[in-house]
Amino acid sequence: MTNDLLGDHVNKMRNAHIIEASGGKRRGDVWNTSENKRYYLIYCEDPFGNIIELYSRGTEMMYGNKE
Repeated sequence: MTNDLLGDHVNKMRNAHIIEASGGKRRGDVWNTSENKRYYLIYCEDPFGNIIELYSRGTEMMYGNKE
């Protein structure tokens, strides 16, 4: 689901700004989940209080084959 929301690679996690502009809020800073790769995630909250986890890549790339 998250990958569908983001589409292709999103360099600056711009969807977090869209959520904020729509009445939601960021729940933290952007995290780099891999030291050698530009894989980012951020937690946001929609206007109804639902927590949303945004990834810069698909979950299979974010968490698969971590070595």
